[in-house]
Amino acid sequence: MEQITKLLKKTRVEVSPETYFIISLRDEDFRRLLENPAVSPRMTAPFMIFKDKWEVTLIL
Repeated sequence: MEQITKLLKKTRVEVSPETYFIISLRDEDFRRLLENPAVSPRMTAPFMIFKDKWEVTLIL
């Protein structure tokens, strides 16, 4: 576990700010977003989803 922690501390993610958006939503809002195909993330578009017990963060 200690090796994983050290590796994650060294890891960086760089994105082009003009290309991506970071959106933070409450879990219940994220569920409603997924129910609507007109606004939910497309599988053809690059995106990442991070979720914890408080919120869902989308990088689109």
